[in-house]
Amino acid sequence: MNKERLLKLAEVLETESRGRVLTVPGNGKIGFDLGVYAFHDDENRTHGCGTAACALGYAGLHPWFRRRGVKTDIESGDVKFPGGLNVDAAAVFFDIPRQP
Repeated sequence: MNKERLLKLAEVLETESRGRVLTVPGNGKIGFDLGVYAFHDDENRTHGCGTAACALGYAGLHPWFRRRGVKTDIESGDVKFPGGLNVDAAAVFFDIPRQP
């Protein structure tokens, strides 16, 4: 388990969240929604900012995680990291074993 990366995600979520809205440095605000990796709603029907993401999706939008290879694709709603997609990306990046 990569404790440094997990603690960084916890720190980022704690310090940059305001209720159900997270600030993405350089990219504005997004809604926090554990039900999705990421999505964008051009008509802002679900979240006032039009974009929502879970903790992993948010990580893929944040500069610290992006510099380390975690990328969130708002169009597809996927989180990518070399060697994994979505939950597998999290398992690889945070070095967390996947349960069968």
